[in-house]
Amino acid sequence: MGNPFFSWWSHSIGAMRESIVLDESLSDLQITPIRDVSDSISLSGRYSKVTLRPSIKVRITLERFTDRHLFRKFSAMINHLERGGWVAFGNDDAKVWGATLMMKTFQGGRTFTCGDNLYSTYAAGSSSLVNLVGTTVAPYGDEIVVESHPPEAKREYFTLLDVTVGSSGLNALSVDTFSPTRSLDHSREDYETGTLVRHADFYPKLFLPGGAIGGALLTHEHRIAYTLDIELEYVIPMKTAQSLDVPENNDPVLQPTNGDGTGDPQDSAASSPGDGLDTLVYMGPGGTGAVTDPFWWDK
Repeated sequence: MGNPFFSWWSHSIGAMRESIVLDESLSDLQITPIRDVSDSISLSGRYSKVTLRPSIKVRITLERFTDRHLFRKFSAMINHLERGGWVAFGNDDAKVWGATLMMKTFQGGRTFTCGDNLYSTYAAGSSSLVNLVGTTVAPYGDEIVVESHPPEAKREYFTLLDVTVGSSGLNALSVDTFSPTRSLDHSREDYETGTLVRHADFYPKLFLPGGAIGGALLTHEHRIAYTLDIELEYVIPMKTAQSLDVPENNDPVLQPTNGDGTGDPQDSAASSPGDGLDTLVYMGPGGTGAVTDPFWWDK
């Protein structure tokens, strides 16, 4: 069992990943799926729904801690978030795991074939491999989430019951016991190649909504006891199978407008960042442009 952690890239060229690892459990962790939709009903009674941005609200609470150094770390992280940065969060730094589907899974499927861990360097206890033992994990016996890309963002939760490590980076994750009796758990939807599979308590990309800035995110009682109470929103990373070929430092939300679709500005086919939303919103340190900052989409 590991510890809750936060991890992020600072707004600096050539930055190192910063992290906060707690030495105690959270006071509370609330997860609330949300989705922007637009409903319409015609005069004849025909009903339609337009699905817009899906997300998850993640409310993280740590009450009455007395470590002033931890307070300073949280203060720096909140400042990073207020300036448009991202953070990763997990409830267990030994179970920082997420991978993409390498083969399509159909409704009724009981096995998800994934690649290796895309987030192996996000916390010291994680690994690039799938394992049944040690600190690694595809989290055997734990809960995993299978979620497709926006805007549909199909999402299902499963208990991971078996892992078969295969060749060529293919790993079969089973959500059924098969023997001696079947659990009868299975996929209720089709999931395309590139769908993200992650540990249920790991969120690789969270941001602070604009309305939360200036709120009581980090408070104190006479500077003796401190409380973190912060609600972040999760952005579902748009991964592709090709992302396994991109170094982790140059990975995270892949922009399909870039070259071969991997979003890696180092790629020979991607001479410049595309015209994706991240390019328009964040122009890098000093407004010098995203092309000069290889980590611009992960901040």
